Amino acid sequence: MFLIEVNFYNAGGSKLNSEASRFKTLSKTISKLDNITFVWITDGIGWKTSKPNLREAYDEIENFYTLLDLENGVLEKLFK
Repeated sequence: MFLIEVNFYNAGGSKLNSEASRFKTLSKTISKLDNITFVWITDGIGWKTSKPNLREAYDEIENFYTLLDLENGVLEKLFK
């Protein structure tokens, strides 16, 4: 079973910092459960102002993807 969060940010700000932190925590919590995989798909120009937080989340969340990843077929590989 997959729990998938998808979002897109057109603007930066403090919300992105809290979102990155929130999804890191959610990912850690879900990773302790059996048969559930957390997937976070995010993108948007808003992340340009929050690159350090985005990088930290990317390093901690196993299934973290962008729109480019989707175009390159990552979900097909993940769902096999």
